[in-house]
Amino acid sequence: MPVYRKLLMLCLVLAAVPPRPAAANTTLCVAMGGESLQNPRDFRAFAQSEVRRHTSHTVVESDCVRTLHLEYLDLNGATYWTGYLDGQVPARYPITDEQDSQETLQRVITAVLRNDPAGLLEDTTQFISAALRSDVGLQKGVMLYGFEGFQTLTMVGSEANFLPGVSVRIRRGMENFYVGVRGAASFGPLNNASADGDLTLVSSFEPEAGWIAADHKNTSFYLGGSIGLTIIRFERDHPSDGKNTDTRVGLSFGARAGVEFLRHLDYRMDAFIQLNLPVFFTETNIREGYTPSLHAGLGFAF
Repeated sequence: MPVYRKLLMLCLVLAAVPPRPAAANTTLCVAMGGESLQNPRDFRAFAQSEVRRHTSHTVVESDCVRTLHLEYLDLNGATYWTGYLDGQVPARYPITDEQDSQETLQRVITAVLRNDPAGLLEDTTQFISAALRSDVGLQKGVMLYGFEGFQTLTMVGSEANFLPGVSVRIRRGMENFYVGVRGAASFGPLNNASADGDLTLVSSFEPEAGWIAADHKNTSFYLGGSIGLTIIRFERDHPSDGKNTDTRVGLSFGARAGVEFLRHLDYRMDAFIQLNLPVFFTETNIREGYTPSLHAGLGFAF
């Protein structure tokens, strides 16, 4: 269903049903199950502390309105955590190498409590938030705008050149994948070229795509690739013929690897390295040689 139709339906529902203030916190008991679960008392204590992070529910030992059932399953070597409230559809997630038992249990509790139908009906604000989160979030993904600072190592033949650089990056992520575009520029000595000639600009504009190893984690490794245009400029200030510049533009391929931090927040940071390989040989009146570039730096996105 298109998003605008869902919004229209929500507005009609809210117009027909008088708004009610949010109900008081629901008292909740925690029941732990699973024959093969080791240290069930410790896991129950962990689950109770996790429930306390959700202000919509209050953990009690008895006389509770509802019960949160948590079950540990071991099926032919594959392990799962399942959670559900009385009479509700369960949520089940597997325990993997990337997501251990405690992280999986935390994810199950969050999924169950955030989608509690009784709580959503008591608070129309939560109901709208959950409806939009389930529809728009899955259909459109997450849009991120970022800035990066980095150091560039560019080879001109066998000679290494180090240039500081900055870039602007726009990308949209959905689950473990993202697509985007990146514009970057590294600058050498401006208006201070030598008589032999210096590399003064390495710039690129490149669409990109990538894969995030653990989308649900707060910190994750990622890999990406790109293809775009690279601009390389040389400048020389010779006593006999004065200052002159020469520029080359061509296609290049990029490979990127990094680690992204703070993924559960509204902003993110990452540390990365990126290799750009031009498909052309740079030959100018000033310098010549093959000019691959390696970038290493830090990025910020929001």
